[in-house]
Amino acid sequence: MARTGIAAIGSSAAALLCFWSNDAAATGYGDANVWMPVGLSTGYAFHTQGENGALIGAELSVVHLGDRYVWFGGYADFVADRGSDRARLSIGPEIGWKYFGIDGGFVLETGDRLRPGVALRPLLSAGFATLGLRGVKTFGDGGATLFELGFLLKIPIPIAVVDDSAPEPEKEPR
Repeated sequence: MARTGIAAIGSSAAALLCFWSNDAAATGYGDANVWMPVGLSTGYAFHTQGENGALIGAELSVVHLGDRYVWFGGYADFVADRGSDRARLSIGPEIGWKYFGIDGGFVLETGDRLRPGVALRPLLSAGFATLGLRGVKTFGDGGATLFELGFLLKIPIPIAVVDDSAPEPEKEPR
């Protein structure tokens, strides 16, 4: 199941890359401040209970680059954990300043049963490469605590140019 999921996400990412890259080039998104980074991740999971193991997965984000190097948006990722023989889907917000950021959100872990959870990950990002340490806590049916040390390579795809300037106030007639 994990291999099929990774293949599906990878295929979707490749299709989106082809579509958005051509569209961005044709419409002149050189000054884009809304991006969709798509990429593959690898890493290692450290479990407080059970076996540790390698991770492989994919991530998709939508990020707005604001003034003063602030960025914010949302992410969704999928990782297959070879140590626990489980897979995790995570979705949530992300925010950062320059190279430093944090993301976190809802986690759904598969295995013998579905288990909900939460995640929080401080990260260092250069846009196309990200290094992060995520803490994950799953609940119910013998929930678990684990940490993922991960490396993510992304292709940032320009999506749009959004005008961040505030509109000029209208002058009152005299």
